[in-house]
Amino acid sequence: MLLGLPPEQALQVWLWFGRLWPVIPIAGAYLMFRAKLTHPVAFIVLGFLVCAGVHGIVGPIAVSVPASVPADASYGEQMFRLVLINMARTIAISFVLSIPVLWWLLKLSCGHRLGKQGAS
Repeated sequence: MLLGLPPEQALQVWLWFGRLWPVIPIAGAYLMFRAKLTHPVAFIVLGFLVCAGVHGIVGPIAVSVPASVPADASYGEQMFRLVLINMARTIAISFVLSIPVLWWLLKLSCGHRLGKQGAS
């Protein structure tokens, strides 16, 4: 169970979080640097595509890494736990690998203004 939810709801929560996690780093970067962004809509659209692309690449790789589950659980419970572990692992790795690419995209969107202290 996840946060006391039944298995079906826990799986739905992870599925929706897996689809919507790119909003978190993009919204954070947008809110921090919105005054410096020259093309904010382009940053948001391309940022979401970057995060979704990284997630699409990381997904099959993260699934191939072994995970441990309790041996005393039933087969269905073991498979369910493996699914949740792989979803969480994919989201975490995708989030970490998306940050440098989003930073580069942010630097491109802000132009020369991101590195300068006094510019606004």
